[in-house]
Parts: sequence; structure tokens; C-alpha cells
Amino acid sequence: MTVCTVLHIRHKKAICRSPLQDRACSARNSACHQGEGKLSMKLVKHDSLEHIQFDLTELIRINRLVRDRVDLEGFRHWYGDLDLKEQIVLLLHLPLFAQQAGYDDQLIQSAAVNVSLPADNLLVTQALSFRGGYCSTFGDEESWLAGLSAGERSEVLTFFVHLFALASNAALVRCTKESCNHWWHRDLLDEVVVRAVLADPDYAQTSMRDDA
Repeated sequence: MTVCTVLHIRHKKAICRSPLQDRACSARNSACHQGEGKLSMKLVKHDSLEHIQFDLTELIRINRLVRDRVDLEGFRHWYGDLDLKEQIVLLLHLPLFAQQAGYDDQLIQSAAVNVSLPADNLLVTQALSFRGGYCSTFGDEESWLAGLSAGERSEVLTFFVHLFALASNAALVRCTKESCNHWWHRDLLDEVVVRAVLADPDYAQTSMRDDA
């Protein structure tokens, strides 16, 4: 995943935190099951806010589903197994991951073409208008997503999966073994590498140089 920092995205009612380099991740010593549903996320109340943490297995899974291709059916199957709150958490994170990977108007256009939508599609335009989980026009992104129909949320999912995949793989191409310092650029399609990442308390300090 081409996300370079831990995300602290403030919503009106929640902080969505993606612990990309969180060494305290509880999934570190567990298996990464690509076919499982549900999000292994922690909801930890702090004052009036919630901290939403993705489990390391979910971060690996998201990477695997876009590595060198777009496994849209894999995302749809996973998404379909989630409840509404979990679906929204996934929808909140995908554009953030894409944003940190880096995308421009050309990638937005390519993603829209891939899902047979015009780049100026109203739903796409609205979805891209949020920064840090908030938009002056539509307010809180979490509430906006919750207010969409199930079909509209599915359309948003499809678009953001493609945008994230394009942005992520473009960033991966720019990296070399000598210059890369991102653990999520390791060969996560290799089960041996996945087990090594999950078992390593210092996985956040590893990179593709650590793969055989």
C-alpha cells in the first residue's frame, strides 16, 4: 500500500486511524486469511471520539487485492460480508490510501473509465471533494456515506478500488529495491513474505530489500 504515514483523519464524531507502522498491532502473530470477511479493527473510545484501527492482516489484504491487478471481486466479496459501519470504514480508508499514494486528474480519469463512469459523474465528484473526512458542502464524510443508498455506496467502492489500485501500482513502479523503505511494497502475494511480516515486531522497518 503506498501510504507513507500513519493517518489521523478527524471526523466530527470519529478519528479513522490507519496504523500502517503500528508495532502494537495485535494481528502480528496471527495468520492472514485472504478469504475471511469482517474487519479486524479495534474501536477504542477516547473522550467523545473513537479510534478506528485497521488490523495488520487487513492492511496486507488490501495490498494483495491491488498488487499488479485489480481484484474487484475480492473487494466486493469482502465488502459484502461487512456490516454497514465496517463498510463505511473501508470506504473511508480507500481514498485516503489512494491520496497518499498520489493521484492526479489523469488517474482519476483512468479510474472512471475503468468503471464506465464519466470523470464528472456527480457521485464521483462528491466522493472526491472530501479532505480529511470533511467537505464544506457535504459535511462529514462518514455521514455522507451513511446517507447514500446501498447501490451508491457500491458504486463508490468500485471507483475507489480502481483509483487506489492505479495510484498504488504507479507508486510501486517508481520504487526500486535500493530506494524503497515501505514494508507494504514487499512481495505480499508470497505467503512466506506475509508470514515473515506478521511475525516480525519490527515489520515497519522492513522493505522489499528484506525479501529473498
